[in-house]
Amino acid sequence: MGGVDNTDGMTGMLEYRYFAAVVVFTLFLVYAYYRGQRTNLRKIRETAASLENVLGPTDKRYTWLGGVVGFSAEFSVEGFEEVRAVLTLVPRQSLLYMPIVLLRRTGDRLQLLFFLKEKPAAELHVIPKGRRLPHIHNMAGLERTVQRHGGLDVVLLHEGDPSGASRIAAALAGLLPSVRQISITPERSVFYVELLVTTLSAGRLEDFLRSLLDVIRSGGRAEQ
Repeated sequence: MGGVDNTDGMTGMLEYRYFAAVVVFTLFLVYAYYRGQRTNLRKIRETAASLENVLGPTDKRYTWLGGVVGFSAEFSVEGFEEVRAVLTLVPRQSLLYMPIVLLRRTGDRLQLLFFLKEKPAAELHVIPKGRRLPHIHNMAGLERTVQRHGGLDVVLLHEGDPSGASRIAAALAGLLPSVRQISITPERSVFYVELLVTTLSAGRLEDFLRSLLDVIRSGGRAEQ
């Protein structure tokens, strides 16, 4: 007696399971998209609010970067020629791209440029050890010193006396884990800061910004 051929039934079951898996994965992608979009929008609003709360700009202009990837902003702030900010967020709305982000070990970044009214006396850079060194045009003209601040080894690149860079690192010691780079460049009269803000709360960001403004306005930029 011949057996019963269940090939068609098994094929149909596999096709159903494949279709169900595709539907579930698609729904998960849609869910991840909207959740990531909401998260980035919240971070954008919170960061913009923190900047405005601390800087107190008399005028402001925002430009969106690629939907919910971040923004660039220009602020008119008393005591500065201009203050610019660029917030760049990881694309949480794109689940398929996130593994690449994790492999590259990138995160949410906030770049701040304070255009100073007075030209700084010397160039300096403060970089927590372990961070990738940025491209520095005048690297050959800078000396390197490593100091301990806030429990971290910090690389100081400076012209001559390192005391100016050391004072800045000491003043911001408790916030250095969130710092990628602090630089002062006389060529453009800019005090530049790059922060890693993936896990930095809005309140903690405001604390950092207040400490940073204290450092700049106290004259730390010129005491070198």
